[in-house]
Amino acid sequence: MTDNVKTEVLPSHDSPKDLACSFNEFFKQKIVDIRKTFPPTSRYNGPNFSGEFLEIFRPATLEEIESIVSKFCLKCSPDDPIPSNILSLLKDELMPFWLELVNLSLEQGSIDFLKSAVVLPLLKGLDSILDSEIFKNYRPVSNLEFVGKLIERVVGLRLDEHMEKNKLHCSKQYGYKKYHSTETLLVKLVNDLLLSCDRMIPTLIMLLDLSAAFDTVDQVKMLHILEYGFGIKGIALKWFQSFLIGRTQKVLIEGQYSESEVLECGVPQGSILGPKLFNIYAQSFAEFMKADIDVSVEGYADDHQARKEFGILFQFNFLTNSINDIYNTAEVWMLEYFLKINCSKTLLMIVAPPTVKEKIIINGTFINGCCIRFVTEAKNLGFILDSYLCFNAQVKKVVKSCYNTLRKMARIRKFLSKSQLTILACALVFSQLDYCNALYYLLKVETINMLQSVQNSAARLVCKVNKFDHIPSDTLLKDLHWLKVNERIQFKILCIVHKCLNGLAPTDLSAILIRSKSDRTAKLNIPAYRSRYGERSFAVAGPKLWNMLPCDICIITDFNEFKKKLKTYLFKRSYHIQ
Repeated sequence: MTDNVKTEVLPSHDSPKDLACSFNEFFKQKIVDIRKTFPPTSRYNGPNFSGEFLEIFRPATLEEIESIVSKFCLKCSPDDPIPSNILSLLKDELMPFWLELVNLSLEQGSIDFLKSAVVLPLLKGLDSILDSEIFKNYRPVSNLEFVGKLIERVVGLRLDEHMEKNKLHCSKQYGYKKYHSTETLLVKLVNDLLLSCDRMIPTLIMLLDLSAAFDTVDQVKMLHILEYGFGIKGIALKWFQSFLIGRTQKVLIEGQYSESEVLECGVPQGSILGPKLFNIYAQSFAEFMKADIDVSVEGYADDHQARKEFGILFQFNFLTNSINDIYNTAEVWMLEYFLKINCSKTLLMIVAPPTVKEKIIINGTFINGCCIRFVTEAKNLGFILDSYLCFNAQVKKVVKSCYNTLRKMARIRKFLSKSQLTILACALVFSQLDYCNALYYLLKVETINMLQSVQNSAARLVCKVNKFDHIPSDTLLKDLHWLKVNERIQFKILCIVHKCLNGLAPTDLSAILIRSKSDRTAKLNIPAYRSRYGERSFAVAGPKLWNMLPCDICIITDFNEFKKKLKTYLFKRSYHIQ
């Protein structure tokens, strides 16, 4: 019994076991072929650690294990002896045994017998787009045993404590870190792009695509970085060595397993620690690019975007030579760290106002003999960026997806109560409307109206009101106590501002906001701007909206209390309630 839905689409086959073996060999050979292009294993050559070493892990407590289990989903691997639906019923009885296993692993510096992954091949795209007979169109989805992941979570907490104590985090990495997310990264990125557009300066964005990045990480180099760069020694280093070295994987198809294959490199995907270790491994990339060719780089796990402003008068030299310099410099670092850039999937975009874009006469460049044309739209971390920052494509995608969800909800609404429909709408529709909606501030009225129409439709569905009943949407929204789209955008921006001012946001994002020098006010400085682009930036919009708030809301430090008071304030203002 497993927790995973079986792969619906597979290549045609007579024997599930033979297909599983073929997939396992393909996934392993793909990494072997990539690794052949790299130089021999090299040691860590960065700055040596100077701080408090991490040599042993502090033992876990029963309260800590209970907290972890209560916060995270009890998801099991096909190799687990007890499926998650039964495990959740027995968790109170099993908690002491889990605690003993966790502390035994920490004490002995070993996680042997808990590092075998069960891989399920999953088609990367829609059935109609990708050929299901071609193995390279499948991604390996790894599943690990529950107890192993529980131990990883405890070690992850100890690792985070060590890094925070010694200030080892990189401000340019936004993935798998406290107070960091794809949304905060995109807010920072778009803010910088809008400010460049406000100054009428074009910006090149290079969205780097890496081939099987997690799987090609060199384990020896990873251990060197942990020891010499991050001060992990003794039993703690022995534990990480046990975690990385000698991992195995086997493919499961229709209940049949392939033979296990030993993985010679990589950090485990599907694990808790894998992304954190990749962050540590790739931490020097942003610093390397900034120091070598003055290019800004932000990353979320293995997704990196490099960007650099350039002058229109020097566009020929920059778009032909400098782009190659940026790519080649990135490739030098990648090769040293056993990571491969996929040139054919790396995207280039020039972001600039329309009047500036008209003066750019070059539409592409050659990199490593491969012709790459500049794109006008690119999906980045689930959000579609466009070269004019108008976000029409992103909004259309959100609207289309929301209406599809609403149509499915409409088929079952007669079986559900109003409160149940409200929960569904908030979970399935508003989660899409609200993702990165801080970037929608001051977009064109027509664009915002498209989003508002979705919310109006959701309100009619929840209240079971026909559109021909002529009940104003505002009345329904008010009864449901829903903020309208414009207020939701302002709510998100102000929540980010509050987090920035109270140490709950990335340092790079917090540094954008500057408090007023006056001791008598909690106002923020509003930087000068020239155009609508500057007005839309977080650097301007955040302080402007914050300064309009009543003082009794601005002085609240507790985030949950702030959100409640802010929603009440925006709701009353929107619906003209005294």
